[in-house]
Amino acid sequence: MTNLLFTASTEARNIYICEFDAKKYADAINDSSRTLADAIEDITKITNVPNDSEEEHYFKVVIDRYNEIIEGIVKDKATLKKRLCKLLPLNYQKEFQSSSEIITKYNDFTTQTLERFMCNVKLDEDDLYKPYTSDNILGSGIVFWEISDKQSEKPIGILWFTFNQKITQIKQNDTDFGIMVRSKNILMGNNETFALQTSNHPEYITTYSELVAALKGVYGELLINSEKLEDNAARDWFVADERSYYIKSIIHLFMKYLHTYRYAASKYFKVANATNEEKEKLRTVYKDLTSTDFANKSFSNFIDSAKETTKKSQSESDDSYKLNYSEEDIPFLAISKKRFYNE
Repeated sequence: MTNLLFTASTEARNIYICEFDAKKYADAINDSSRTLADAIEDITKITNVPNDSEEEHYFKVVIDRYNEIIEGIVKDKATLKKRLCKLLPLNYQKEFQSSSEIITKYNDFTTQTLERFMCNVKLDEDDLYKPYTSDNILGSGIVFWEISDKQSEKPIGILWFTFNQKITQIKQNDTDFGIMVRSKNILMGNNETFALQTSNHPEYITTYSELVAALKGVYGELLINSEKLEDNAARDWFVADERSYYIKSIIHLFMKYLHTYRYAASKYFKVANATNEEKEKLRTVYKDLTSTDFANKSFSNFIDSAKETTKKSQSESDDSYKLNYSEEDIPFLAISKKRFYNE
């Protein structure tokens, strides 16, 4: 049966080892006659040994004598590594050139340090980092939303994201798409959390599948640190209260602007000779989404470069044009077809 060994060093140069017996834990769950204190004493064993090494303070978890189910997870090291890199409170890797911009923005706005919640973690001997690289920075560059507490107006975090002119799925089998919600830099939920929270909001925007499709065209994180927000037991969202509903409302507003921009951009790029009026409509929803000019790029430069590429692809092949826009045309389907597609 699986055992877990938790090892932690202290500043007093001691090492504490806690052994957790999974077999005894499983037996204790089914034994209602035992008290909690007795069960904990039987399940765990704690030892204390001197720390003679020069290593810095550390915390280590060892999975020992695991069963077939755990063995399948552990042996697929590449998948396990991806999951841990997404879940844990890690630093950005050096290849992600926008990391300093994000950290500086978070620190300056919240007057706290994001580095406080960045841990040095190894899987076996491999250093773990968040999965973002410079390839994840799209045409928009980094865009920021500043998040403050509704009642106290105290800053509690930032939302950073990046997107292309035409919001379509960036690449197949992409496990890093969407906006990751992180409380104290630990992942809550998954890639589709923004779509899930929006679909549960009283104000309807669009189908769940279209919300997810929009998220597949962006990368980003919602980095939150508030003592007023309590994580739920599953760590996929916060405990339901007025403050967590406020965060959900911010997410809903973002998804509303993202979906509206996706719709307007699809319509604009679909027409070979779009009018100035159509361009102005796109400019308006662009401003709603970004709130400000970003990366020293004007709206016209950002849009016009993509428009020229679109015109060229249309003239080269009508079939390739239809293929390029097959996903973007979904917002134009009749409502009956939208529901059928969603199923």
